[in-house]
Amino acid sequence: DVAYTVLAILAGIILLWLNLANQPLLYRQQMTIMTISASVPLLVYILYAMGLQPVPSLKELDLNPFSFIILSLGVFWVMFRYQLVDLMPVAREVLIENLNDGVVVLDVQNRVVDVNPAAQMMFGWESIPVGQPIQNIWSNWQFLRSKCEGRDTKISDIQHTHSGEMIFFDADFSDLRTKKGQKIGRLIVLHDVTARKNIEDELKHAKEAAEAAYIELRNAWVEMEKIAATDKLTGVFNRRKFEEIALSEISRAERYGSPLSIVMLDIDHFKQVNDCYGHHTGDEVLIELARLISENKRMNDSLIRWGGEEFIMMTPGIYIQ
Repeated sequence: DVAYTVLAILAGIILLWLNLANQPLLYRQQMTIMTISASVPLLVYILYAMGLQPVPSLKELDLNPFSFIILSLGVFWVMFRYQLVDLMPVAREVLIENLNDGVVVLDVQNRVVDVNPAAQMMFGWESIPVGQPIQNIWSNWQFLRSKCEGRDTKISDIQHTHSGEMIFFDADFSDLRTKKGQKIGRLIVLHDVTARKNIEDELKHAKEAAEAAYIELRNAWVEMEKIAATDKLTGVFNRRKFEEIALSEISRAERYGSPLSIVMLDIDHFKQVNDCYGHHTGDEVLIELARLISENKRMNDSLIRWGGEEFIMMTPGIYIQ
């Protein structure tokens, strides 16, 4: 019994000292006080076990109970001076309990170890299913379950219907390992991206609507330009377009020194056609004349209706006498 007690207390003290150097200053102070407090009753116990009296004048008095008072005072000091008991619960409440992202901790057998309230609400669990395998609790989350059993580190846009509404998640997977690298579990962090997804969809629809409106506006503008440059009756260029074509072709002819001809033609006695056969027939004559010339002119020639029965033909590259 003596050996067991001494070894148990000594092992605890050694573990505290071994981890002392790797801890922050606050924890080093706590562990130092705890180690010293635990060493006092251990030392007194060893002396009594060896038949020695730490205080000869009090040889009839057992100091072991009093040595534990020192241990109790040390523990009391650490607990209330350094808030040893409160540190971890407060940290967990601030970092995990109030986290908007869902956190699920699994062991190596994919059983639930811990869940924060956000994840509990996401999955609709009335209580935390500690010890339950994910195969049982994620029966409706087949996609997430299969990914959890794989080696994925991130999954985006997980769709799930919850309370009749479509929700979207991003999931991050991290292996939990000891300092020696041994895997002891897995951490899953779920980000609810439904709001972001809805905004992205709205922006996508808005972009598509804007692009459609732009195409429609561009087509309307092209049509308006075509109408503004085209003779309504014959479909060839009108007098307004002639000014634009003439400036361009004359400038090109001067720049390259190439010939350019402008041919003007009209229909003789066209008034008689209108008088004898009516204006409708006269319009048909103008339309047919424009069609015949358009079918027989070159691609780079421009046919313009100047007005009435008068037409102009611009023929770049050739000289006509």
